[in-house]
Amino acid sequence: MNRFEPTGAEAKWVPIYKHAENLPFGTTIPFAELNELASGNVQNGMRGLVYQANKRLLADRRKMLISVRKVGYQVADPEHQLAHAETRKVRGARQIKKGIIEATNLDSKKLSPERDQHRVHFINHMAGILTATRKRVNSGIKKAEESVKEQKVALNQLDEMQRMINEMRGKYQQAGA
Repeated sequence: MNRFEPTGAEAKWVPIYKHAENLPFGTTIPFAELNELASGNVQNGMRGLVYQANKRLLADRRKMLISVRKVGYQVADPEHQLAHAETRKVRGARQIKKGIIEATNLDSKKLSPERDQHRVHFINHMAGILTATRKRVNSGIKKAEESVKEQKVALNQLDEMQRMINEMRGKYQQAGA
């Protein structure tokens, strides 16, 4: 069966999304479980279903699935999410830099004037993309860091509330004893 053919009322990636959306950070979903949810083999040609579920998790729940080699996918905590984003930045910047280096370090005398002009425009364009990408990524990293800080504050508040509840329980138990 073609993975793009409708198989029922919902898309094949939806069960993966529904399963992962309420899982706590750090939970690993083994490939066997993903295969069952996807009604197919996500390791062999159906990985796009995980990618689509991941895309929606990011947009809707601010969660992300990260591949765990030979195991499955893990619901990444914000720290791992940020590290993953930074890795993508490095990879993307590296490819752009390679393109600039390749276009810069060639024997331009063997190019026609039109192709040499194209090469110069290409280098300038790629340098502009690199600069814009850095700005956008740095902005995204700042937002992610703010989100992590907000989550840490919320966790600290929950810890404080739990401490107060435990304190009140202790006083209640002492008064009852």
